[in-house]
Amino acid sequence: MKIGRGKQDITPLYPIVMGGYGDRSGKSQDVLDRIFARTIVLEDDEEQKIVIIALDIIGLTRVQIQYIKKNIFKLTGILKENIVISVTHTHSGPLTYDYPTMGKADEEYVEWLYKVIPTTVVKALKDLKECKIDWYQGNFSDVGNSRRSRNKKVEPILTILGFTDLRDNLLATLFNYNCHPTVLSAANLEISADYPGASIDLLEKVYGEDALFVFTNGACGDISTRFTRRSQDYREVKRLGSLLAAEVIKVLNKMEFTQEVPNVFIKGRDFELQPRELPSLEELETQEKVYQERLIKLENEGADGGDIRIAHTALQGVRVQKLLKEYASRLELNGIMKGIKIGNGVIITQPAELFSSLGNTIINASPYEITMVIGYAEGSIGYLPDKKSYNEGGYEALSCRFKVGEGERLADMAISLLKEME
Repeated sequence: MKIGRGKQDITPLYPIVMGGYGDRSGKSQDVLDRIFARTIVLEDDEEQKIVIIALDIIGLTRVQIQYIKKNIFKLTGILKENIVISVTHTHSGPLTYDYPTMGKADEEYVEWLYKVIPTTVVKALKDLKECKIDWYQGNFSDVGNSRRSRNKKVEPILTILGFTDLRDNLLATLFNYNCHPTVLSAANLEISADYPGASIDLLEKVYGEDALFVFTNGACGDISTRFTRRSQDYREVKRLGSLLAAEVIKVLNKMEFTQEVPNVFIKGRDFELQPRELPSLEELETQEKVYQERLIKLENEGADGGDIRIAHTALQGVRVQKLLKEYASRLELNGIMKGIKIGNGVIITQPAELFSSLGNTIINASPYEITMVIGYAEGSIGYLPDKKSYNEGGYEALSCRFKVGEGERLADMAISLLKEME
């Protein structure tokens, strides 16, 4: 197998509307760290090419992704079925599609992305090298944990697919971790890739910029740094980023790379989820008043910042429900998931903010030794909780556009796809 690598700076050159927080005021004012498009191209011994792209932005719609794939095909001839485009979901990057509570995306910037992202694939094709690979998967909770309660513990998963040349020099590392990049708050008006970008900065200093590091997010719907971070400034971004980078370095030092990967295989499946039935506008306005009073009470009592944030986001969740009623006819309910078999491991992609328990369900039922679950891929359809979390409420469940049980159904579809690929 061969691997090619491409990278392109996509940092806006001017003040721009930022994505991620509905209560952010104003456009970006500066840049904390650069944001990038990073691309891996895999070519097997039959010269089939598969493309994996990760972007340091909040999200893309399925229509936008089709524009990018169309341009990639024009430049390279690679079929759209063989391309996966994901985002890291940083909440301190540019807004890339119109969203009622955040504003309108900058059309010139988005049009530029359509053109510049395909150039990373061209760069990668010029850089094809024979390679060896190895997989790793394990729990790592130093950076992320439950965002829904300080008393609830989850086990974030770090999955790594590493590539070396035939002399064991590191060429690229695809590392996947399920945790929201929300260290920086809505008050931040500086462009940043958040903790994933800080991780990559440190990894590049250790291994050199010739080794490409690509971060993808996982099933992180209920995981963030809400109760693990010490603050919400850039120093904390770098601290948490360094913890993740250190774990990646530790793993890479133990990996045993092999050349036994004659081919790769990709398969996709379209799906459609069922929408939820929303309360009446009158009921939502009553709920909004209750949540607002609860938030004011916590603030007056001097409650912990994490608990105040939960109350604040719950209020936002009710307000999102009001928007869901207004924009129901325009919401994406369909999507595509893809499986990519590489050696003894597999990547499964899906466009939702899947809850970690559902990601674990996919991993545990997968017929492969290691399964990497990539979220925010091939579109952005929002939160998809498990049944228990849905019934518990909170921002993630309140803002979900799908009915109870659709998360489990998507997990079942993913498992079925993986079994078909054996």
